Amino acid sequence: MKWLIILMLLLVPPMAQAVNRCEIDGRTVYQNQPCPPQAEQRALEGQVSSMAGGTGGSAAASSSSAADQRIMRQRLQAEQHRRTANRAHQQQVEREEAQREARRQAQRSGIVAQGMSERDAVRMYGRPDRTNVSQSGSGTCRHLHWSNPRRSVMVCDGEVRSSYAQGVR
Repeated sequence: MKWLIILMLLLVPPMAQAVNRCEIDGRTVYQNQPCPPQAEQRALEGQVSSMAGGTGGSAAASSSSAADQRIMRQRLQAEQHRRTANRAHQQQVEREEAQREARRQAQRSGIVAQGMSERDAVRMYGRPDRTNVSQSGSGTCRHLHWSNPRRSVMVCDGEVRSSYAQGVR
Protein backbone atom coordinates (compact mmCIF):
# COMPACT_ATOMS: atom_id res chain seq x y z
CA MET A 1 0.00 0.00 0.00
CA LYS A 2 2.84 2.35 0.86
CA TRP A 3 4.35 1.79 -2.62
CA LEU A 4 1.02 2.53 -4.25
CA ILE A 5 0.83 5.94 -2.55
CA ILE A 6 4.39 6.78 -3.59
CA LEU A 7 3.64 5.70 -7.16
CA MET A 8 0.49 7.86 -7.26
CA LEU A 9 2.41 10.88 -5.96
CA LEU A 10 4.99 10.40 -8.70
CA LEU A 11 2.31 10.23 -11.39
CA VAL A 12 0.51 13.42 -10.30
CA PRO A 13 1.54 16.26 -12.66
CA PRO A 14 3.92 18.76 -11.10
CA MET A 15 2.73 22.27 -10.34
CA ALA A 16 3.14 24.67 -13.20
CA GLN A 17 5.98 27.04 -12.66
CA ALA A 18 5.00 30.65 -12.35
CA VAL A 19 5.87 32.79 -15.34
CA ASN A 20 6.98 36.28 -14.39
CA ARG A 21 6.51 39.21 -16.74
CA CYS A 22 9.22 41.80 -16.08
CA GLU A 23 9.72 45.28 -17.55
CA ILE A 24 13.50 45.77 -17.90
CA ASP A 25 14.76 48.95 -19.56
CA GLY A 26 11.46 49.39 -21.40
CA ARG A 27 11.45 45.80 -22.70
CA THR A 28 9.02 43.10 -21.63
CA VAL A 29 10.76 39.88 -20.61
CA TYR A 30 9.05 36.62 -19.58
CA GLN A 31 10.95 34.32 -17.27
CA ASN A 32 10.39 31.61 -14.68
CA GLN A 33 12.63 33.38 -12.15
CA PRO A 34 11.44 36.35 -10.07
CA CYS A 35 12.12 39.74 -11.63
CA PRO A 36 15.40 41.46 -10.66
CA PRO A 37 15.11 44.30 -8.13
CA GLN A 38 15.56 47.05 -10.76
CA ALA A 39 12.77 45.58 -12.95
CA GLU A 40 9.05 46.11 -12.59
CA GLN A 41 7.04 42.91 -12.21
CA ARG A 42 3.69 42.77 -14.03
CA ALA A 43 0.86 40.30 -13.50
CA LEU A 44 0.09 37.82 -16.26
CA GLU A 45 -3.50 37.53 -17.40
CA GLY A 46 -4.91 34.03 -17.79
CA GLN A 47 -2.22 32.23 -15.79
CA VAL A 48 -3.70 29.12 -14.21
CA SER A 49 -2.14 27.17 -11.40
CA SER A 50 -2.11 23.37 -11.59
CA MET A 51 -3.48 23.32 -8.05
CA ALA A 52 -6.68 25.00 -9.25
CA GLY A 53 -7.32 22.99 -12.36
CA GLY A 54 -5.25 19.86 -12.72
CA THR A 55 -2.98 20.11 -15.74
CA GLY A 56 -4.35 23.48 -16.92
CA GLY A 57 -1.36 25.34 -15.52
CA SER A 58 1.03 23.25 -17.53
CA ALA A 59 -0.94 23.96 -20.71
CA ALA A 60 -1.01 27.69 -19.93
CA ALA A 61 2.73 27.68 -19.32
CA SER A 62 3.32 25.78 -22.58
CA SER A 63 1.08 28.18 -24.47
CA SER A 64 2.81 31.15 -22.87
CA SER A 65 6.19 29.61 -23.64
CA ALA A 66 5.27 29.06 -27.30
CA ALA A 67 4.02 32.64 -27.58
CA ASP A 68 7.20 33.91 -25.91
CA GLN A 69 9.33 31.93 -28.33
CA ARG A 70 7.39 33.30 -31.31
CA ILE A 71 7.78 36.85 -30.00
CA MET A 72 11.51 36.33 -29.45
CA ARG A 73 11.91 34.90 -32.98
CA GLN A 74 10.09 37.92 -34.41
CA ARG A 75 12.28 40.30 -32.42
CA LEU A 76 15.44 38.50 -33.53
CA GLN A 77 14.32 38.60 -37.17
CA ALA A 78 13.53 42.32 -36.89
CA GLU A 79 16.94 42.96 -35.30
CA GLN A 80 18.72 40.96 -38.03
CA HIS A 81 16.78 42.88 -40.70
CA ARG A 82 17.71 46.20 -39.07
CA ARG A 83 21.39 45.21 -38.90
CA THR A 84 21.39 44.08 -42.54
CA ALA A 85 19.72 47.33 -43.63
CA ASN A 86 22.20 49.39 -41.58
CA ARG A 87 25.13 47.44 -43.04
CA ALA A 88 23.83 47.92 -46.61
CA HIS A 89 23.28 51.64 -45.96
CA GLN A 90 26.77 52.01 -44.49
CA GLN A 91 28.30 50.25 -47.51
CA GLN A 92 26.37 52.55 -49.87
CA VAL A 93 27.58 55.62 -47.96
CA GLU A 94 31.16 54.35 -48.11
CA ARG A 95 30.91 53.69 -51.89
CA GLU A 96 29.51 57.18 -52.50
CA GLU A 97 32.26 58.77 -50.40
CA ALA A 98 34.91 56.79 -52.29
CA GLN A 99 33.42 57.99 -55.60
CA ARG A 100 33.39 61.61 -54.39
CA GLU A 101 37.01 61.31 -53.29
CA ALA A 102 37.99 59.80 -56.67
CA ARG A 103 36.27 62.74 -58.45
CA ARG A 104 38.05 65.27 -56.20
CA GLN A 105 41.39 63.56 -56.88
CA ALA A 106 40.72 63.55 -60.63
CA GLN A 107 39.79 67.24 -60.48
CA ARG A 108 43.03 68.07 -58.64
CA SER A 109 44.90 66.16 -61.35
CA GLY A 110 43.07 68.01 -64.13
CA ILE A 111 41.22 64.93 -65.38
CA VAL A 112 37.47 64.77 -66.03
CA ALA A 113 36.10 61.56 -64.47
CA GLN A 114 32.79 59.72 -64.50
CA GLY A 115 30.22 61.16 -62.14
CA MET A 116 31.40 64.77 -62.53
CA SER A 117 28.97 67.35 -63.88
CA GLU A 118 29.15 69.08 -67.26
CA ARG A 119 29.90 72.26 -65.33
CA ASP A 120 32.96 70.59 -63.74
CA ALA A 121 34.25 69.57 -67.20
CA VAL A 122 33.80 73.10 -68.60
CA ARG A 123 35.52 74.59 -65.53
CA MET A 124 38.49 72.29 -66.04
CA TYR A 125 38.84 72.36 -69.86
CA GLY A 126 37.21 75.68 -70.72
CA ARG A 127 34.40 76.30 -73.21
CA PRO A 128 34.15 73.39 -75.71
CA ASP A 129 34.92 74.07 -79.38
CA ARG A 130 32.06 71.90 -80.54
CA THR A 131 28.97 70.29 -78.93
CA ASN A 132 26.85 67.48 -80.37
CA VAL A 133 23.56 66.24 -78.96
CA SER A 134 22.41 62.64 -79.38
CA GLN A 135 19.26 60.81 -78.41
CA SER A 136 19.48 57.24 -77.12
CA GLY A 137 17.34 54.77 -75.20
CA SER A 138 18.76 56.09 -71.94
CA GLY A 139 17.98 59.75 -72.74
CA THR A 140 19.73 62.75 -74.22
CA CYS A 141 23.51 62.96 -74.21
CA ARG A 142 25.75 65.89 -75.00
CA HIS A 143 29.18 65.32 -76.54
CA LEU A 144 31.62 68.11 -75.75
CA HIS A 145 34.76 68.41 -77.91
CA TRP A 146 37.93 70.46 -77.46
CA SER A 147 40.53 70.79 -80.23
CA ASN A 148 43.76 71.75 -78.56
CA PRO A 149 44.61 69.60 -76.70
CA ARG A 150 42.22 67.06 -78.16
CA ARG A 151 39.60 66.05 -75.56
CA SER A 152 36.01 64.88 -75.52
CA VAL A 153 33.45 64.32 -72.81
CA MET A 154 30.07 62.58 -73.03
CA VAL A 155 27.48 63.95 -70.57
CA CYS A 156 24.17 62.12 -70.08
CA ASP A 157 21.52 63.29 -67.61
CA GLY A 158 23.86 66.03 -66.39
CA GLU A 159 26.59 63.58 -65.41
CA VAL A 160 29.85 62.69 -67.17
CA ARG A 161 29.60 59.15 -68.53
CA SER A 162 32.93 59.01 -70.35
CA SER A 163 35.85 61.24 -71.18
CA TYR A 164 38.83 61.07 -73.48
CA ALA A 165 41.96 63.17 -73.46
CA GLN A 166 44.62 62.47 -76.06
CA GLY A 167 47.94 61.68 -74.48
CA VAL A 168 46.49 61.30 -70.96
CA ARG A 169 46.19 57.87 -69.44
